[in-house]
Amino acid sequence: MNVFVATLAGAAIPARSEALPAPNVREGSLSSLDDPDASLTELGREYESLLRQEVPLRRKSHRLYVATETRRREILGLEPSDETEQQRTLTQIEFRKWNDAWNTAGDETGYRKAWEAWCQACKRTRKVGRKILRIKAQTLPGLLIRSRVITTNGELLCKGEPIDELGREIRAFTLAYQAA
Repeated sequence: MNVFVATLAGAAIPARSEALPAPNVREGSLSSLDDPDASLTELGREYESLLRQEVPLRRKSHRLYVATETRRREILGLEPSDETEQQRTLTQIEFRKWNDAWNTAGDETGYRKAWEAWCQACKRTRKVGRKILRIKAQTLPGLLIRSRVITTNGELLCKGEPIDELGREIRAFTLAYQAA
């Protein structure tokens, strides 16, 4: 089990547990009668699983991007490490040649396939993230799940600044908890 999900499963709510019941999170079975955030917890598990698939694809895509950029410079006869030389030469090379070299290098390194795989993984992760952000958290573990989505993909899923969004959610949750 993921450390984040395991933390959620064992998260204790301090002092006023009668106002916000601790979730009944068990491996493989969730009772929505016992846990008001059962659907949020299930989506959180799915999100974490998708994120574990996405992160290595992002790293691979970045690594191949760098290799593709290096190969493009080689195709154009530029020194891979000399940025100044590259900038001078860019003005002398036609855009079409520059673009063709990128396409050739991308095919050679496998960058395009890696980038597409990463994009597909991102779409799946964000789809679940959007579902999570539509559900209002009623427990601390639910709030932690929502905060995980905001901190990992908030810049793409939040209307405003992700950290501001997270701050508003925590304040609203705290006020609701204190009022109960």
